Amino acid sequence: MKILFTLVVYKEEPEKTSTFQTLINSLSDLAANNYEILIYDNSPESHRVANPEVHYFHNPRNPGIAQAYNYALDYAQKNDFSWLLLLDQDSQLTSAFLKNVFAQAENQFIAILPTVIAPTQQISPIYSSYISPLKHALPASGTYTDGIMGISSGVLISVAFLAKIGGFNQAFPLDYLDHWLFHEISKNKGSILVLPEKIVHDLSVLSMNDVSETRYKSIADAEYRYYKNYKKKLFFLYKLHLLPRFFKQLLLVKNKKIALYTLKKITHF
Repeated sequence: MKILFTLVVYKEEPEKTSTFQTLINSLSDLAANNYEILIYDNSPESHRVANPEVHYFHNPRNPGIAQAYNYALDYAQKNDFSWLLLLDQDSQLTSAFLKNVFAQAENQFIAILPTVIAPTQQISPIYSSYISPLKHALPASGTYTDGIMGISSGVLISVAFLAKIGGFNQAFPLDYLDHWLFHEISKNKGSILVLPEKIVHDLSVLSMNDVSETRYKSIADAEYRYYKNYKKKLFFLYKLHLLPRFFKQLLLVKNKKIALYTLKKITHF
């Protein structure tokens, strides 16, 4: 059971990211050798990677993460990997997490994921049946077949399952790709294991005042597309949810164009 660690980076030297450094440090504590590290760099300029065991690929067009993950999937299929472990540049991995990942990779799961903290509250996994899942009880460690979603960074996902569903959906090049992925797992009644081990993740979109207008539009467009085309039973509730979000943004977010874009989504059908 070979694992391909897939790290997607943007405008940072890959080997200086918290994810790469904690990955290398954690792997050094383990006796595992059935893995490889792939770095997909979306930065405008390429970076030198000193580690000769890392497979490095540079794409200056910055197509997002869906294309990066599909590149990794193709590489995994050609080189007999059973799993992709998806990573972005803002996670802090631990030896305990990776040790359990390698142990559980022998079992028949579609996805294995950690409990993710940012900075002190659990942000993943969440129950996917809520529009505002962080306001409700959150899933504990254990096995699930439906109804949960986890952020991409830290998720171990079956290569065979990804091949079965045709790879990652490029309709979600960056945002809500994780929502779509877990929607597909649930639709196929796949078994998901949530590990008790925690990893820390820097989630930049927790505060709207730190999000640019362009970034917010990308999130809002993907969110709308997801609920309209995939989570159809929640689409009406999602539209209702946008109204209090609009007023909250109007009052609390400095860039009022963000609130106005939310209003645009309310009126769009």
